Amino acid sequence: MLNPDVELRVIEAWMPAMRKIGSLRATILAARIDIKRERTRCYQQEEYFQDVMDAFMATLNSAHEQGSYLQCKDALDNLSRRIRLSWEEVKTIRQKTSVFEDNLSSQEYQLGKLEEDLYHKIDAEYQQNSTQPTASSPQTSIATEIQAKANDTQTSPNPRDELYSRMGDLRILLDRLNDFEYELRQELDERDLLRATGQIDIPNDTAFFEETRKERAKLQKELEDTQQDIEKLKQQCNWQGIEFEEAAALPLPDSEADETYSTLSTQADHREEATLPLPNGSSGILNTFFSTRERVKNWLNDPSSSVPALTGAAEQDPRGEGQARHESLLSGDWVMARSWPPDGRPSSAPSAGDSEAHFGTPRWESGPQVGSQQIEALLEDSMTEPIKDVNKST
Repeated sequence: MLNPDVELRVIEAWMPAMRKIGSLRATILAARIDIKRERTRCYQQEEYFQDVMDAFMATLNSAHEQGSYLQCKDALDNLSRRIRLSWEEVKTIRQKTSVFEDNLSSQEYQLGKLEEDLYHKIDAEYQQNSTQPTASSPQTSIATEIQAKANDTQTSPNPRDELYSRMGDLRILLDRLNDFEYELRQELDERDLLRATGQIDIPNDTAFFEETRKERAKLQKELEDTQQDIEKLKQQCNWQGIEFEEAAALPLPDSEADETYSTLSTQADHREEATLPLPNGSSGILNTFFSTRERVKNWLNDPSSSVPALTGAAEQDPRGEGQARHESLLSGDWVMARSWPPDGRPSSAPSAGDSEAHFGTPRWESGPQVGSQQIEALLEDSMTEPIKDVNKST
């Protein structure tokens, strides 16, 4: 049987802890109610924002069709002001909801730690009682040992409750990450609408995406920490022989966006100058923005991209003949003329007025003179059969 002193110490440890646990449970319930209320407010405010935007666009289209912008100026200004105020209210509610969710996760974690400490204290008291020597008979000692083992099994520190608490935290974080892509798309659409209404006080896209990526990375870090805690608690339960129910497999957020991003940015990942790595499971919109910006930056910094034609020619001309021809073009032997003379002979020299007033077609200034025997020899070498008859101009 249990020692009355042990029972008294257990009760003394149990009662204050239960008061704290009850208080924390009430706080968690209130936090969940606050989160639900703020989410409802956020949905209502977003609907109101959309209605105001529709009214603004309808008024703007009506003014455009009727050509009465001056008459609609007051109405458009009023709608624009309402849009700005509604958007500020939406952002405030979202921030408030995020704070409530963080507080809820922290309070649930504190509740799990408090319950774990209580179970540790009770278990220590029972273990101390079971190890104390007694002068009872062997039958009484055996019965006491069996009862102590049963009590140890019933009151041992149970990490299962903390495991379930962390599983709840994991589900909350996954919900937030799964909603992240939708909320980001919606916010980008709202930014476009604000630009359309002439709002110029919104931050630029680079600053906006940088801030959004920091928030996404913070959520991802919390998710990874929670997953590690869950694995440790599962191992502890298995080691102590405590049965627990496995939660349903939750899909990781943005898996399709990650696969698309990994396909599009395979070559960019192998560049040494690639920077700003994104965390695992990142948003597809963020991946698209930063990978596109990185590709443009690398393309602008790549000197070979400005002369692709010359580079390809150099690879196909290992003896440097193409380079020699290129240098000959730059040496000044070619001058520009308008066209060949009407008789169609390239060797016919244009008039002085034509060569000075018109430029367009290259004309060879050096080499054999007009009517020279070297022209016939050159033509014979370039043809498969000798030229039988060549008209020479004098």
